[in-house]
Amino acid sequence: MGAAELRTRLDISREHVYQLVVSDDFPRCYADLAQGKLWLTEDVDAWLSVWTPDQHDSAPVNAATNRHPLMGAHEIRARLGGISRQRAYQITLRGDFPEPVAQLMQGKVWLAEEIEEWHRLHRTPERV
Repeated sequence: MGAAELRTRLDISREHVYQLVVSDDFPRCYADLAQGKLWLTEDVDAWLSVWTPDQHDSAPVNAATNRHPLMGAHEIRARLGGISRQRAYQITLRGDFPEPVAQLMQGKVWLAEEIEEWHRLHRTPERV
């Protein structure tokens, strides 16, 4: 879930979303990608179950650990050697490319370990 989804779900302003996500009691960011930060929906749901709009600093602390890093299109482009946006889009449409784990308003995101494995299996040999 990205900031845009938080705004929509909570029906609050962009500024209020920023105030919430920088507070110590908001769930920890799952991934910080070029297109923005992402949070796990279940972490946000747990936080929302005890949060009220009147609260400022009394929401629960998220103690979740062992997250899998994510990659967005920008990180994939960089990992594949600085390829163009168009080429990255073509590659992500291939049938053998990993499926995204989420489609957000900022775009699709993939598990980094799946991208690394795909890259290991499909990279072209270095030219000498």
